[in-house]
Amino acid sequence: SAASDVYKRQVFSRLFPLALAGVYTISANLAYLAPLLNGNLLNAVAFPLYSRMLENQDSLEEPVRKSKLILLSVAGLITAGLASCGSTFIHLAYDSRYEMAAVYLPILAAGYWFVVVENIYSAALLSKGRANWIAAINATKVIMFCLLIIPAMKVGGILGAVVATSLADASRLVVAIFGARIIGLRNRGPELLYTAYWIIVAGAAHLVGQYLGNSLGIHLAWVLLLQVMMVTLLFLPALFYALRIVRRSLHGESSGNGR
Repeated sequence: SAASDVYKRQVFSRLFPLALAGVYTISANLAYLAPLLNGNLLNAVAFPLYSRMLENQDSLEEPVRKSKLILLSVAGLITAGLASCGSTFIHLAYDSRYEMAAVYLPILAAGYWFVVVENIYSAALLSKGRANWIAAINATKVIMFCLLIIPAMKVGGILGAVVATSLADASRLVVAIFGARIIGLRNRGPELLYTAYWIIVAGAAHLVGQYLGNSLGIHLAWVLLLQVMMVTLLFLPALFYALRIVRRSLHGESSGNGR
């Protein structure tokens, strides 16, 4: 992911003037926090759990379902926060030369939400030794980016190119879903539910920020604080529910081993 992000920034720096590419880089750096933190969480939670299941010759379906709840809750909190609060942060931290970064950041954060979902399946595929699917997922992203970037740029300039970048990121999930079906992972309910909830939370927090800042004239620092609190409070129940499900499962396993 890091290498592909560097590649995208190099493409933007060649296609657009340095000032425009610099504004994109600011938003891309902030948006990249989502997959970076999610990758650390995958390494800490998903990979050890999947490996243990495979050592015991158990099915991956149940551990993926349970870990998915935690990963989606945390990722939803981060990406929805970036999508809804990011524009307020940009306006607060930067001057008017960088105001378009406030437009790019929600678009990039939305694309990274789908990357986060894809990473859950990629971890499962990798634990099953299906490295060829990981290669296919990454190749799909590069191909889609190359196919979309020029037409999008001609239609919408750098904004169109940013949209193309997010669509290329989202395209990885399509391939990951096919790969997941092959290894027996067919339950799409949680990510569909979380995606709908993500749209509602991010959209609501963004509208609240617009109303407080533009209509009521509240200082942006207070607006940002209220938006962060709103997104956090709305995602905390989902996170607590996920933790309770996993804790209950672990307690059941411990009781079963005790018997």
